[in-house]
Amino acid sequence: MFPALLWGALMLLVSNRAFSQSDEQNAYCAYVTQQAMAQRNLLRAPEAVAGIAQPNTGTAPQLYWGISTSFANYSRAKLTLEAARKNCNSYRATTEAALRIQYALATLEREALRHRFALLHRAIEQLDLIIAHNLEMLEVQNLTRPMHYSVQSIRARLVADRMSVEMKLALLYVPDTVSDVSLKQLVSEKQSREAEVQKSLAFLDRQTIWDVRVTAGGRKRVSAFFRDSVEPYGEIAFNYNLGSRGNHNHLEKSAAAFASWKNVQGGEVTRNAQILEQRIVQIISVEQGELGTLREQEKEIDANLQRLVGVDTASALGFGNQLGADKLVLLVEIRDVTFRLQKLQDYLQSNF
Repeated sequence: MFPALLWGALMLLVSNRAFSQSDEQNAYCAYVTQQAMAQRNLLRAPEAVAGIAQPNTGTAPQLYWGISTSFANYSRAKLTLEAARKNCNSYRATTEAALRIQYALATLEREALRHRFALLHRAIEQLDLIIAHNLEMLEVQNLTRPMHYSVQSIRARLVADRMSVEMKLALLYVPDTVSDVSLKQLVSEKQSREAEVQKSLAFLDRQTIWDVRVTAGGRKRVSAFFRDSVEPYGEIAFNYNLGSRGNHNHLEKSAAAFASWKNVQGGEVTRNAQILEQRIVQIISVEQGELGTLREQEKEIDANLQRLVGVDTASALGFGNQLGADKLVLLVEIRDVTFRLQKLQDYLQSNF
């Protein structure tokens, strides 16, 4: 059985009811996609240019106007949408893993409570058989009423325990959208998606170190604006930043530093997965200790039952009924802890 402190922490963990995970993801993806599309449209559209120029050949100042377009911007427009798509995929992977971590213990607890409820139901049915037998013994005065009452009190405690389990199940919330994919796989996908985003952003940033710009339009001398005809002009300009090599180097180091930061960031999915693994290992250790204690109690009850074999006195029969009832309660605890241990160990093996 989980310690009371763990149960309290678990209830705090799941008290915030999750909304639809897919709706939230879709809303975020719509947001980043629209932002990227707006940026894409700006990058693809040509720019209108106009102004006054003073040629260095000594001629009169000229008015000029036209349009200018950038080949680097066309490349950045496509990469901006690609980065938004990868950002969306990264967000989906991150939230899937985060939700799985958040409700991991709640999911295990729900399975354990359902199993415990079934154990208590069967134990109560078996106690009812013992109580019916005790009533027959009371009629022939082979059993005292205090001995009969002690068995009834055990039944009452089991019924109260079953009601408590039902209440915990009613309060325990686990959203239907929690993924059943291995947590190890979800975290790995999340890290992979984040790495893709960083590479995409780095590649997008590299488009700023070069450009091929084409400009075309017309021009006129200011002093003879109404006399001279429009002179068409056009130019092609190419530029390249000589610091590109250092830029590439630092961007690669930045991506590696980002991955390292995410692995140790408090409250982040990767770190929370490590904490969950540690908690499960600790809980397994506690449950194993509790199971050992319960097994020792079972041995004592079995030893006392063995001593009563062949003894037919009324007190021996009453004590035997009491021991039988105690063993039923003990078996509920043993099977409950055994089930929890198996589930925890299975979860640990399949998810880490």
